[in-house]
Amino acid sequence: MSLEMFYTKQLASIISDVDVLNIMTWVNDLSPEKEKEIEKISGISRKTIYNWKTQRVSGLSIESKEKFLNALFQVMGIKEGISLIAKAKRFQYVALLNILISLGKDVSDLQVIVKDGIITNKTE
Repeated sequence: MSLEMFYTKQLASIISDVDVLNIMTWVNDLSPEKEKEIEKISGISRKTIYNWKTQRVSGLSIESKEKFLNALFQVMGIKEGISLIAKAKRFQYVALLNILISLGKDVSDLQVIVKDGIITNKTE
């Protein structure tokens, strides 16, 4: 199994329709041509997702998300594609932290620190 396919299978179950929309918007901001290429390969566009949502379709299937991720990795490369997914998930994480803080929850054990290639939740 190729690295691209491995990441496609791993990440298809965790990305949401909103993540796909955000990623497509960011790709368009970087290069409208690349967004069109992703749409052509995957068959998924921001417009089709919007149309599905307004017609009360439950959302993108795992297979559709796999097609999208495969196209994203082909067009943007694995590193850039995963960076865009991380960016989408970061917004959700920050939103959850804001809710917890507003509810008075101590979130110090949920913080993430990246230093010298090491990921930890310790501040010392």
